[in-house]
Amino acid sequence: MPVNHYFQGGKGIGNAAEQRLHEDIIVEGLKIYGQDVYYLPRTLVNKDLILGEDVSSRFDDSYLIEMYFENNTGFAGEQEIISKFGLEIRDDTSLMVSKRSWKNLVG
Repeated sequence: MPVNHYFQGGKGIGNAAEQRLHEDIIVEGLKIYGQDVYYLPRTLVNKDLILGEDVSSRFDDSYLIEMYFENNTGFAGEQEIISKFGLEIRDDTSLMVSKRSWKNLVG
């Protein structure tokens, strides 16, 4: 079945104006329901190639950007585990950010 060229121009569904409108609505929703969060990019100083960690990372920059917490019922990770190595906490969360805001602030 052929697609309608008025709605689909080869680069996704909708023309450029409709895509910008959709992105504007997403950005507006993030500004209404989101939270201001600081993004701190990490600079690796001395990465251990065997363990894959860096105990002396640097955080030189910070960016204030609006993000939306996707799981607002608390952390969706596992509970705390006490093992022979000590207390292990596996909390995590998912954040949503718009591509345009990310490009404008972080690059």
